[in-house]
Amino acid sequence: IPTRSGVRCTCATCPRYSWDGKPLVLPETHAARQAAHAAFDTLWKGPQRLLPRPVAYARLGHYMDLSKEDCHMARMTTEQALRVPHAAHLIRQEVESGNLPPRPPEERP
Repeated sequence: IPTRSGVRCTCATCPRYSWDGKPLVLPETHAARQAAHAAFDTLWKGPQRLLPRPVAYARLGHYMDLSKEDCHMARMTTEQALRVPHAAHLIRQEVESGNLPPRPPEERP
């Protein structure tokens, strides 16, 4: 089913759905990922941006104990996505207190 978010795929026998050929997940997972984006994206998007995107994701990976490859909302489980708002809060505290650790070369923008 085409939507403004892409092609929506649904399961005929359960409530799982996805967009653009990604794995089907439950509505709770979609809601958790949307909340994760809402909490995290303000760190690197918009006029109140605190960090470059790669640095924000590197810090999120640190707090979530996720590799760079796995540190994407679309790959997170419901449980992982539910932890993102707290991690975003900790990152914001790091930045605002001036305690952001030095970045390794691979994390530099």
